[in-house]
Amino acid sequence: MSGTLHARKAKKVRRTVQRSAQPQQDDEQLQILAARLRVTTDSKLDKETPKWVKELAAKPL
Repeated sequence: MSGTLHARKAKKVRRTVQRSAQPQQDDEQLQILAARLRVTTDSKLDKETPKWVKELAAKPL
Protein backbone atom coordinates (compact mmCIF):
# COMPACT_ATOMS: atom_id res chain seq x y z
CA MET A 1 0.00 0.00 0.00
CA SER A 2 1.39 3.40 -0.87
CA GLY A 3 2.13 5.96 1.86
CA THR A 4 -0.61 8.36 0.71
CA LEU A 5 -3.26 5.66 0.52
CA HIS A 6 -2.25 4.35 3.94
CA ALA A 7 -2.46 7.86 5.44
CA ARG A 8 -5.95 8.42 3.97
CA LYS A 9 -7.18 5.09 5.27
CA ALA A 10 -5.75 5.81 8.75
CA LYS A 11 -7.46 9.22 8.79
CA LYS A 12 -10.80 7.62 7.84
CA VAL A 13 -10.43 5.03 10.61
CA ARG A 14 -9.70 7.77 13.18
CA ARG A 15 -12.81 9.71 12.13
CA THR A 16 -14.95 6.56 12.42
CA VAL A 17 -13.62 5.82 15.90
CA GLN A 18 -14.22 9.42 17.02
CA ARG A 19 -17.80 9.34 15.75
CA SER A 20 -18.61 6.02 17.37
CA ALA A 21 -17.16 7.12 20.73
CA GLN A 22 -19.17 10.35 20.85
CA PRO A 23 -22.66 8.85 21.50
CA GLN A 24 -21.30 6.84 24.44
CA GLN A 25 -19.75 9.96 25.92
CA ASP A 26 -23.00 11.88 25.39
CA ASP A 27 -24.98 9.10 27.10
CA GLU A 28 -22.67 9.14 30.11
CA GLN A 29 -22.88 12.93 30.42
CA LEU A 30 -26.67 12.74 30.20
CA GLN A 31 -26.76 10.13 32.96
CA ILE A 32 -24.54 12.28 35.18
CA LEU A 33 -26.75 15.32 34.61
CA ALA A 34 -29.88 13.27 35.34
CA ALA A 35 -28.30 12.01 38.56
CA ARG A 36 -27.49 15.59 39.61
CA LEU A 37 -31.07 16.61 38.94
CA ARG A 38 -32.30 13.63 41.00
CA VAL A 39 -30.06 14.63 43.94
CA THR A 40 -31.34 18.20 43.80
CA THR A 41 -34.98 17.12 43.50
CA ASP A 42 -34.71 14.58 46.31
CA SER A 43 -33.10 17.22 48.50
CA LYS A 44 -35.91 19.70 47.91
CA LEU A 45 -38.51 17.00 48.61
CA ASP A 46 -36.67 15.85 51.76
CA LYS A 47 -36.18 12.38 50.27
CA GLU A 48 -33.17 10.10 50.58
CA THR A 49 -31.17 9.71 47.36
CA PRO A 50 -29.72 6.25 46.69
CA LYS A 51 -25.96 5.99 47.15
CA TRP A 52 -25.35 4.93 43.53
CA VAL A 53 -27.13 8.06 42.28
CA LYS A 54 -25.01 10.28 44.53
CA GLU A 55 -21.85 8.58 43.28
CA LEU A 56 -22.89 9.08 39.67
CA ALA A 57 -23.77 12.72 40.31
CA ALA A 58 -20.32 13.30 41.84
CA LYS A 59 -18.53 12.33 38.61
CA PRO A 60 -17.07 15.17 36.56
CA LEU A 61 -18.57 15.92 33.15
